[in-house]
Amino acid sequence: MHKSFDDLLARAVARADGSHADWSEATAVLADRLDEETWEAALALRSDPDPLRRLFAADIVWLFSIATRPILADEYPFERRALDVLLPWAVEERDPTVLASVLCGLSGLDDPRIEEAGLAYRAHPDPRVRIQVPSTLLRTRYAYTHPRALDVLAALARDPDANVRWTVCEQLYEFEGRGPAVADILAGFLDEDNQLVRIKAVSGLANANDPRCVEGARLIGPVDLTEWPDTWLLDAVSRYEQRRDG
Repeated sequence: MHKSFDDLLARAVARADGSHADWSEATAVLADRLDEETWEAALALRSDPDPLRRLFAADIVWLFSIATRPILADEYPFERRALDVLLPWAVEERDPTVLASVLCGLSGLDDPRIEEAGLAYRAHPDPRVRIQVPSTLLRTRYAYTHPRALDVLAALARDPDANVRWTVCEQLYEFEGRGPAVADILAGFLDEDNQLVRIKAVSGLANANDPRCVEGARLIGPVDLTEWPDTWLLDAVSRYEQRRDG
């Protein structure tokens, strides 16, 4: 049975937290339609006074932006339209949950204006918003494109929220732009409480041939190898030492 947009919306918001399975199923069903009717219905909610309904709309817009059509059609038919919706929305939105969803949607798109939209919230009081900032910063294989990007990431790497710090580490530990500024940020994670963050920081330093990885490896502590069927990350310092001594 083809359920209407309103029926699926009602089912989703009944759970009232935006993370229940009913929410995910409803947004997925609507995104799969990839039609004008659904798109317009979502946009109509953008100014709704209920933030949960705006969140539903933001999720739909994001899902439309990454959805594809069959071969020979436009690969991402709603990508540009989603950008035109989400950029001004990021400026206007005041609810942190909705704003985080809007920034998440922007981070999957490609436009230099996205960086400024993200940077505007680098000091936002809600960590759910700050956590989206690193992924809005565009980069090539070896460099960030915005001149303040690494300064912002360095500040977020000292954020009081552990999840924000974790996100910066995730952005940088495999990044191939391994200059001194990136290495300094990674070195700041060596005393994190989260062991996985310490492991990834050490791996990033080792891949950058930064000698701080050796001391960092000592700070990792005992690792339960039954949880690590693939020890590639754990062996990064050994590979560094082989390069250094070889």
